[in-house]
Amino acid sequence: MKNWLMLSDFMKGRRAALCAGIVSCLVSSLLSGYASELHDDGLVLPYVPPQEQIDYFKQLDPSLVPTMKADPARVEEWQDGRFGVFMHWDPSCQMTGATSWSRNGRRPHHPKDGVHSPNGIPTEVYDNLYKTFNPVKFDADRWVRMIKDAGAKYFVFTAKHHQGFCMFDSAVTDYDIMSTPFKRDICKELADACHEHGVEFYFYYSQPDWTEERYRVDINGPDFDKYRTEFLEPQLRELVSNYGRLGGIWWDGLGKHPDTWNTPGLLKMMREKQPHLLSNHRCAPRTWRFGDFDGPEKEVGHFQINRPWETCEVIGGGWGYG
Repeated sequence: MKNWLMLSDFMKGRRAALCAGIVSCLVSSLLSGYASELHDDGLVLPYVPPQEQIDYFKQLDPSLVPTMKADPARVEEWQDGRFGVFMHWDPSCQMTGATSWSRNGRRPHHPKDGVHSPNGIPTEVYDNLYKTFNPVKFDADRWVRMIKDAGAKYFVFTAKHHQGFCMFDSAVTDYDIMSTPFKRDICKELADACHEHGVEFYFYYSQPDWTEERYRVDINGPDFDKYRTEFLEPQLRELVSNYGRLGGIWWDGLGKHPDTWNTPGLLKMMREKQPHLLSNHRCAPRTWRFGDFDGPEKEVGHFQINRPWETCEVIGGGWGYG
């Protein structure tokens, strides 16, 4: 399986044990660009929120502040999990190419809008792959038992990636799993299997949606609010309402300001239904270090005595299962 390997930072002296096991294969990545984007070196000083984040919290409606962060005990519980599996899987697995990024179509509100991948898939082909997506051998119970046998304590699964296809049954779009020949809610089956086998279940969810018309408008204009209120919020409400207990939400907002998505309001709504919910940092610019933990890709997280992280590492050569 081509998955993401998820390794949580273990503060309280546990980080050395993590590094001893994986630093040999990742040492070159420590020199990558992620650290240069951050305001603290992570070696001498403890993590301190950047001024932009401090100023943002100061102007927030006080009623939204309590649900912006998870309870510290819940974060520590997540850290004790230490190891999880992350999977991108959707109709694009029928062709060779990265999920969403191999689609040669519009990428609204992204710096690479209009940039085509050298071996990209034409839009008219990519957007219709769901019509032939019929994974008849899919067995959620078998998947989750394999994940548990590997020692993973949590599983993050892609509910929706940037290109907009939903692997769950959504009432606000027909571009979802129920419109495929398969016609089964894969997210529901995986959630149920995780609950049965004691593996904590998380959703990855992309706030951007490159194929949704309500997203493809002026992001600073009045019409964009329809995307937030008629599409984004209802889908997230579905995810926290219809799939039992969720360990957390793994955002992928591509660096946009939190007000683009009404992040404080979304977290309030979601945590009112699931108070234990964790949130990663991708609901704001990455350098803000928003959410409950950081998520460096393809490198070991830097030493932070008061800010947890989760290393996202590829196994199998790609960011998706195909």
